[in-house]
Amino acid sequence: MAKKRRRRRLRKWVKMVMALSIVALFAAAGLTIWTIYAQSVVEDTEYRYVYEKPLVRVDEAIRYDMEGGIFYRTVDEERVPVIDQSLVVSEDGETFHEIRTDESGRLITGWHEGGDGKYYYTKDHGWLITESGEIEGKYYALSNTGRVLDHEWVEEADGYCWYEDGVKAGLEEDTLLYIEGEKGFYYLSAENGFARSESCEEFLSDGRKLLYDENGRLVDIRIITENGLVYFPVPESHEVSAETKQIPLSELVMETPAEETISSVNHRGYHVYAPENSLSAYMASYDEGYNKVECDIQFTADGIPVLLHNGTINAVARNSDGSALGSMIPIDSLTFEQVLGYDFGIVAGESYRGLKITRLDVFLAWCRAYGIHPYLEMKGETVDTQEEVDLLIAMVDSYGMRDNVTWISFSADALQFVMNRDANARIGYLIGNSTPSKSFFAQLGQLRAQGQDVFLDAPFTSADKLIGSCEENGVPLEVWTVNSDAYVRTLNPYISAITTDYLHADDILGY
Repeated sequence: MAKKRRRRRLRKWVKMVMALSIVALFAAAGLTIWTIYAQSVVEDTEYRYVYEKPLVRVDEAIRYDMEGGIFYRTVDEERVPVIDQSLVVSEDGETFHEIRTDESGRLITGWHEGGDGKYYYTKDHGWLITESGEIEGKYYALSNTGRVLDHEWVEEADGYCWYEDGVKAGLEEDTLLYIEGEKGFYYLSAENGFARSESCEEFLSDGRKLLYDENGRLVDIRIITENGLVYFPVPESHEVSAETKQIPLSELVMETPAEETISSVNHRGYHVYAPENSLSAYMASYDEGYNKVECDIQFTADGIPVLLHNGTINAVARNSDGSALGSMIPIDSLTFEQVLGYDFGIVAGESYRGLKITRLDVFLAWCRAYGIHPYLEMKGETVDTQEEVDLLIAMVDSYGMRDNVTWISFSADALQFVMNRDANARIGYLIGNSTPSKSFFAQLGQLRAQGQDVFLDAPFTSADKLIGSCEENGVPLEVWTVNSDAYVRTLNPYISAITTDYLHADDILGY
């Protein structure tokens, strides 16, 4: 084995010496050596061409191979574009394939031959485009893995478009995906059907579109996700009709209920009926009259914040066929794309089959549209760096919600990361059944004296032994998770809020 490694190193150095020798020869001949590129080489019977960014032709190129890839040195000065539909490409010196160039002479290096005998090839952005991606008699653009693109297509089939996994838009539960349909109308695929707009060309001065559904309700909030544009309809209570044109969000009358004597925070959404931490559950919260909801934030392996309570997905996810998972699967061991391969709905019933995990940005956009105040619990399993918290804060800021969120966590570090960036943030210190030290209460009291809006968030079973220390240090107290009417009726008036699965404290207390 050692001898083989030495031989590989020797070959590598020989190649490098040969390459440098070639460079020296070209330099001695007065030729210009422009740069090094790692692109495909194109050959015909007389010439070898190399295409480099911005993908124009360079003549009489040379190349040398090194471990880690193929490198090219170009010597042409004019870099004249060329159009040629019948050149031959070889990356390994042995396999030759037909390649394509566009009308500007740019080389299209990525391509795929389909089972129908037709060639699919890439545009500037690298997607494969085909005239024979046939689904139900219609043609669609395909990605380089052969999947239907969600926001790039050739034609619609009966007014529908297709998601990246090939599922028809509108048939997948809780898929809030904004798509273009026939006749130029736009559709929001959601649990409640489609929102149609006939004024999709109107823009506000800040670049937002104003869209209206078939009942004349304004469809406003826009966010950008990996899947394209996502829109949420403004609730009926806003009383905005299709006749109201180009009204900015700042002029919308947002109906915010008066603060109750005891606030009720809906725990993970109204998951009595719908999957926890899903938009289905939060929509149920809204329907049940909650204006505050709690969610749990974890990060995927590729840094996408999603809503999930546990550090593993096993409790709430199933395989795509509905079967139970085997070994424990940590959320931070999966990329977001891998997480989309699991079903996060069927555990709550067949009607939620196919539900996908909820991204934090989609949840925040929903909260902004419906006037909901979210309690964002940062889970210490995956939210444990300043950089991750900075990303969360930036995401909150992007929806103009910095002053309308509450940050909670069992991790003092995560909460400190928030306070490092926002001296006015509302901060909730989650604790378990153990009683904190006097110095801890004093620290919270000092933070409040400095203007930081902090409170203690404790199990309701520990409330009685904590109230004295909270009052002494001027620290508000909220409790979790309260599901007993009897407990609410005997609630100490010092407690300002409860987190609950299904109760309304103000209804029970008659406020």
